[in-house]
Amino acid sequence: MGKLKFGVSSIVLGKEQKTENLRYDSVEWGEAATIQDFFRAGGNPSSVTPTRCKFLYTAEKLFVLFENMEEKAHHILKEENTVTELTVKRKDQVEVALSGKEFSRRDFAVFTAKRDGSNSAFVEKGMTYLSGDQAYLGEGKDQGEKTAISKEQYSVTVDILQDRWYALFAIPWMLFGGKPEKEEAFDLQVYRKKHQSSEILCPTPLDLNVNYSDRFEYDPETFLEVSFGEKGETKTENGIVFVMPSGICHWQRPGVLEKTSTEERREIYQLQKSVEPTTRENLIDRIRIAQRWQDSLTLEGFDFFFNQEVANPWKPMDPWVEKRLVNERLRENRWEEAAAELDRYLTFLRTCSAWWYADHSFGNQDLEKWTSCSEIGHVLETKDHVTICVESKERTWELMIYPVVGGFRMISGKKGFFDGQPEAFSVEESEHAYIIRSKEHEMILQKETLEISIDRKAITNLKNISFIFEKESVSASRIRFSIRENSAIYGFGERFDSVNQYGKTVALWQRDACEGCLASIGNQAYKNIPLVHTSDGFSFFANTSYRMRMDVGDAVQDYLSVEALGDVFDFYIWSGTPREAMTAYGTLTGLPIFPPEWVFEPWAGGGGGRWRNGPLQDIALEQMAAMKKFHELDIPHSGFYAEGAGATFFGEYKKEELYKVVSFGERHGFKVFSWQFPNMTQELAQELLPECPKEELPITRNENDEEEKLPVYIDFSHPRAKELLAAQWKDRLDAGIRGSMVDFGDVVPDEAVFYDGRHGDEMHNAYAYQYAKNYRELFEQKYGDDHVLYTRGAAPGSQHFACQFGGDQLTSFQGLKYAIAGGLSAAASGLPFWGVDAGGYDGFPDQETYLRWTEYAAFCPLMRFHGTEPREPWEYDAFTVKVYRYYAWLRENLRPYIVSVAAEAHKLGIPMMRPLAMIYPEDQEATKVWDEYLFGENLLVAPVSDETEEREIYFPKGRWISLWNLNDEISGPVQRSVEVPIDKIPVYVREGSFLPLRLNESLKLGESMSESETEMILAVVPQNDSIVKETLYERSGAKTCCGMEKNGETIQLQISGRTAELYVMLAGIHWKNTEAIVNGRTLTKVTAREGLYFTEGYLELEEGILVKINPSAESVIKIQKK
Repeated sequence: MGKLKFGVSSIVLGKEQKTENLRYDSVEWGEAATIQDFFRAGGNPSSVTPTRCKFLYTAEKLFVLFENMEEKAHHILKEENTVTELTVKRKDQVEVALSGKEFSRRDFAVFTAKRDGSNSAFVEKGMTYLSGDQAYLGEGKDQGEKTAISKEQYSVTVDILQDRWYALFAIPWMLFGGKPEKEEAFDLQVYRKKHQSSEILCPTPLDLNVNYSDRFEYDPETFLEVSFGEKGETKTENGIVFVMPSGICHWQRPGVLEKTSTEERREIYQLQKSVEPTTRENLIDRIRIAQRWQDSLTLEGFDFFFNQEVANPWKPMDPWVEKRLVNERLRENRWEEAAAELDRYLTFLRTCSAWWYADHSFGNQDLEKWTSCSEIGHVLETKDHVTICVESKERTWELMIYPVVGGFRMISGKKGFFDGQPEAFSVEESEHAYIIRSKEHEMILQKETLEISIDRKAITNLKNISFIFEKESVSASRIRFSIRENSAIYGFGERFDSVNQYGKTVALWQRDACEGCLASIGNQAYKNIPLVHTSDGFSFFANTSYRMRMDVGDAVQDYLSVEALGDVFDFYIWSGTPREAMTAYGTLTGLPIFPPEWVFEPWAGGGGGRWRNGPLQDIALEQMAAMKKFHELDIPHSGFYAEGAGATFFGEYKKEELYKVVSFGERHGFKVFSWQFPNMTQELAQELLPECPKEELPITRNENDEEEKLPVYIDFSHPRAKELLAAQWKDRLDAGIRGSMVDFGDVVPDEAVFYDGRHGDEMHNAYAYQYAKNYRELFEQKYGDDHVLYTRGAAPGSQHFACQFGGDQLTSFQGLKYAIAGGLSAAASGLPFWGVDAGGYDGFPDQETYLRWTEYAAFCPLMRFHGTEPREPWEYDAFTVKVYRYYAWLRENLRPYIVSVAAEAHKLGIPMMRPLAMIYPEDQEATKVWDEYLFGENLLVAPVSDETEEREIYFPKGRWISLWNLNDEISGPVQRSVEVPIDKIPVYVREGSFLPLRLNESLKLGESMSESETEMILAVVPQNDSIVKETLYERSGAKTCCGMEKNGETIQLQISGRTAELYVMLAGIHWKNTEAIVNGRTLTKVTAREGLYFTEGYLELEEGILVKINPSAESVIKIQKK
């Protein structure tokens, strides 16, 4: 629990300056009032780009100087013998908002300077808050009157240096009725809006609502008081409530979200229970507690966003609106009304906390409701499990232990959805313990201490398993797993804020996480999957779909506490490596599908609005034009996401668009995809199934017989759901649509009732399973498995029916960071076939961001582009087209390897993207790394998600060779700083590996294969004498078996299963004066690569030895020094 940090509360301007001839480097700035610290909105703890702001004034003008730090924008490009420089464009701007003495409270002027040198200014009078003064995230507009200020009335100077840029504003006092008198104060605020890092920075911490791209507003309640004095300075008041220099009480939010202390949690719980109204005497203290309450819920992933309106059973409320209303009353010295406003907000916090927590108390602190074990009664061995009679002072209940593949299953009461096969076992009772043994695993239950261990690893204690009983049924459960302090704990579904969740509290509750990713701290999830891996030697799967809250060493450092609502208590606990747990999980919930090979090629596309708003003003023409240009530029793609073609949400239904776009795509090598979500009004369902009685329509209902409450979804538990889905999709499938984004479905209300009797609280997290399953069955009827579906939401088992995508992300490096963490978390949660909107979703990414996203996408399971604005590389410049084309062809080069990795995922359930903690659980340094991964077994990938040409990379044990320069070798374990040019993502090949490639005759990565194509295996020779083996798989089921033995100065390779002409590149050796023998034939050594065009042979290169061999079912290649 860190100390709360607060922003600037007021500014004092020093002595009046005599000169107006100021530059960014003038000595006078040494006397200026200076703001040193800026904060992200909403308390976001992400890093902040250093920014400073200084203030001077004369009798005529106010001068404001911004110093904006950045990494250099000039990138050096090296290609063979040429060196060029690229200067990237960055969207970055600073703003000054002022309210002068002739302005009322809702009047102000805003001056803006952009990094590119442009500037603007306006005056607004009579501003109104978006949606009105007290409204909740509605559609209302600001009703203020805006008037532009001509550039002749003020001046802005922008200077760009190597690592920073300056903006100097000179603003005449006369624009505000003249310079204030010395005893007068005025209001001011300053901002920096840096697009590439999604930073809206302010010295006064703002609430997260300003992060919405269309909802930023200049709120006078957040302006700083500025006064005059002898010395320029800024002041900070520590405390959630403070008194301004003018004597006004003000509620401010902390600059960075911090966990609540034990004492603060107690205070929140006491306030939650209190029914006493707020008074003037306790108002300030209750504001403090309310702010900490709100921040704590935010840190747990609670939803203060728009979708709470449709999914949560209470009237929605904006915390930031309530804070402003209280501040307005305090400003007017109306304390009783401020107390009443706060009580309205406290009622909201009480209501949502009672719903959010299993025992209805903040933080689940109502200990009287929980019943825990105090001793063991009897232990009974049955045919397939062991029953332990558990006793407490109040009651007894049963805990059943089933030995299963990989470990044990623990059930009390109702089973979960997935039912694995138990294994044979035996039970032994000793003086101190019960021992349950299966073929490979052993569980020990200590009689006295009640500790449970599996394979000598501490797992939990019966005292740490507790329930809430309502009459004779269970309404909630809790289990505390034993973990070590600072363990690596990961999985949990698709988590954007971090891969390792140790030290956090994680909510597993399906959300439309768009708002959390675009505006908050990225700790909500579209895909909540209770599969968790630990570096303590075990993994577990909570086999329930009810809402869960997992405290991961947050409140208590050596416990992982799982609190779940509902009557299901069913845990699979696997003792072994994370990879083994992945296979056990996949076997239990359904092994992943194996998508067609073309799915692993690049995809293009965009949202419906992106095509509708294009220059042609015609959706179909825009889509065909993009496909045509990709084809003309010789940039390969297999898929095209044509959202909007034949859609009804733009008004008139144009069925012919579907046929036109699909036909055009097929002629140019594209398979065309569409979009759909599960929302289904009664009227639309009736239109699609006109003969179906109203009461039999397969849509969700409400218990209280209301006809509708948003959202109403297709009820996939209903026997007529497939009929409804087929009717909805008939035109698109007839036209040849080959796949779809399967979107939304993540806000099932609690009160929804499904045909099979389940309610929304149980189906909320589970809906994605049936959603994906029904879509899979629909498309299989038309195409077999030659199609692609990719879902935004996911539940356990979704991997058996569809691929997934990472939802809506920021078009910035912050969005890229979220995507990297989300992809790795999803992978560790059993979702191997995942991709993200390269470039981000909402808006237009800066060039540098776009390039780094493109590089990262090439090493994701799915390489796909999507967004609300164009994502085609020609929207930037020729260099961007060149880089995009390189990585699109690189993806084709790597396709044999990618398909082989996909086959492994399909067979074993292990992901394509593998967190280092999963592969190197014993390496403590590796478990700390969140932004590197193994792509398959052989490629170490380290994406670049910052403005930089250098990054730190951790290399695990073994030798790693750069994919871009086979002479670049690094031996781990070691941390290295590595150059990362703007057009290259760091990728390293593991020693002892075989990398199958498809190249053109030049044998260079990233070059077009439209005219020629050949096969190559890159074999990285081990540094030490050893034998390595690997099997490479194809989609058809064919496989290539590779083996390599290094013995002194001899290397022998064996390759079987390849019948085509083949190149083999042996990297990691730099031998000269060698001979090569293939199947007993001595090969000719050539002196140039062209010598291998028409015959077998080999070539000694600086980076290794290149061998070409003729077709053969089995080849033995021996390289030895003479």
